[in-house]
Amino acid sequence: MSNDYQSVAKIGDSAVALNAFSLFLNLAGAGVVSAEYAGGNGCATAAGVITPGQWYHVVATKAAGAVNTTTTIYVNGVAVACTGSALTPSVASGGSAIGSWPSNYFFDGLIDEVRLYNRALSAAEVKELYESAAPEFRSNTNVSQDTFMKEGLVGYWPFDGKYMNWGDSSNEATDASPSGNNGNISGFGQEGARPGIVGQALNFDGTNDYMTMGDKSQLSFADNIFTFSFWMKANNTTASLGVLGKRGSPWEYSIDSADAAGTLRMKVWSTSGSQVYGSGVNAGTYDTSWHFFTFVADGSNGYTYKDGVFQNSAAKNVGVDMSDTTSPFEIGRAGDSGGLKYTSGLLDEVRIYNRALSASEVLQLYNATKH
Repeated sequence: MSNDYQSVAKIGDSAVALNAFSLFLNLAGAGVVSAEYAGGNGCATAAGVITPGQWYHVVATKAAGAVNTTTTIYVNGVAVACTGSALTPSVASGGSAIGSWPSNYFFDGLIDEVRLYNRALSAAEVKELYESAAPEFRSNTNVSQDTFMKEGLVGYWPFDGKYMNWGDSSNEATDASPSGNNGNISGFGQEGARPGIVGQALNFDGTNDYMTMGDKSQLSFADNIFTFSFWMKANNTTASLGVLGKRGSPWEYSIDSADAAGTLRMKVWSTSGSQVYGSGVNAGTYDTSWHFFTFVADGSNGYTYKDGVFQNSAAKNVGVDMSDTTSPFEIGRAGDSGGLKYTSGLLDEVRIYNRALSASEVLQLYNATKH
């Protein structure tokens, strides 16, 4: 980053006083962040807020009123004091630009996850945005979620913006694994996108929201070996829920709440309807916070993990193997003979492997994606 004004984004006509807005970094080469309006009116932080060569999450919010009392600048989720003009800007009109203003003050560096809202986010919302993206940009993580731990990955739905085709008639969620198991969203559209544990998550209403894709051969496991993992933030613990599964007649597998709401379990069926691993394997309780659940089967035992920590196991029942049905694979609903249950809450980073992850790999996957 050079020692000069550098514009991250600009909105409106710079030829009209107080009718354009820009977010500048490295103002005057002093590591200053500034929310600037045309005519030199803005709100600028003290020097040294940013340092070249590092990732920062920068947010500027503006409510109605004078610049100096209604502008807030956040760096990495924390509000930073800024000093500004007492003037009140007019409504912006004209063109917009990212990385310049509009034909000068070019940005020299990397820009990602640019968002524009027609309201002033609260401090809590800014913090949530920062924390949802922070694992991808922390210098000590160095993880690309698109390429991380791909051996045996047969389904991966990150639900991030670039993987969601809301313009498609079926609202398609793209599979980021090599398998191409894309799913169709039913029950909601783009309004269901929320800040996730990494990037973006989807909000399921617990009534009729789910993703389906038909029967996919890569998502059946006749050898009784697989791994399912996902992040979940439930809306409540009083209603039963179903997260993912292949169910029909007969059933294949289901991740849903146990007989009592508030606890997740894995159930795997044979063609005759018998359980393959014990009578099901509980994975611990869920609540209204984010938790990472992993379900592993290695052909001899089934294991469950919560937030990277082992919870329970069950031995494979002798002579009982998984069924391979033509039932559709679905996310956001699942169940057994007791009926369908729907997810009420947020789901993110859903992964399916055709191999059994080790305990250390489960912990590695958790650490790579947690806040």
